[in-house]
Amino acid sequence: MGWNKKANVAQYGQASWDNFVNKVTDTTAEQVMRIAFANPAITFFFFCREYMVLDGPASQYGPFEPGDAVFFTGEPWYGTAPQCDAYEKTAISTIYISPTDNQQFQDIGCYILPSGTPAIDVVCIFAGNYATNTIPMLRANNRHVPKLTYCF
Repeated sequence: MGWNKKANVAQYGQASWDNFVNKVTDTTAEQVMRIAFANPAITFFFFCREYMVLDGPASQYGPFEPGDAVFFTGEPWYGTAPQCDAYEKTAISTIYISPTDNQQFQDIGCYILPSGTPAIDVVCIFAGNYATNTIPMLRANNRHVPKLTYCF
């Protein structure tokens, strides 16, 4: 699991927000996890379920709307916020798969832990033995490769 969920908290408004990285609006918790995963500087974020206003240094980044995510680096300083949940980066779960059909490929993203977070963070696909004409398709994005001729 890549995230440790802390329910009903956010970065404390009166804390130093010098560790602020970014704010993303109109998103989902799942999308935010992907954004944070791709940035090694981000160590935690909070995700708003409801409207919230914070005082102090946080006021320059708000107000916060449902679907807003606020990213930080370093250590959190939480304050009670029943409108939000915070997520801390933890170990990463990686799976290796050689899909035998399209459904198996699609099912990889459906494993959810009881906390509601994805069970699998990174998927490494052994696609050399798998080709399909159904979506999602695994194809090289190289337009300079000539068309293949099959000899039987």
